[in-house]
Amino acid sequence: MSVVSTNRMEEVLKWAKEKPWVRKELGEYESACQDFVQRVSQLDGVVTVGAIPYAGHVDLWTVVKKRNRSIIRTIIERLIEVSNEYDDVFFDFVVIDDPELLPEESIVIYKNNNVQSIPA
Repeated sequence: MSVVSTNRMEEVLKWAKEKPWVRKELGEYESACQDFVQRVSQLDGVVTVGAIPYAGHVDLWTVVKKRNRSIIRTIIERLIEVSNEYDDVFFDFVVIDDPELLPEESIVIYKNNNVQSIPA
């Protein structure tokens, strides 16, 4: 491997680590994300919602106390409701029951402070 390609590889790795495709603020997605939070924060078992805004879409990560079909189905229904109101926003979503899996680059847009802990 030449010095030029090694330097280029270092630049690419630095670029990938900085994740320039991830935005630091919700921007045009803020209203849609807040609407999603208003709908899912009322559900029993929702602990945290994180958002990762990209150019062109936003990932919504919902942390629940216990992951089951009922809560996932309800979260999907709420997301569809929001999607119908914001047809210019593309959403992707993940439902998890382990807050450690919430990506570090996510922006926490809701946190239920009344939840003591998530059982292992």
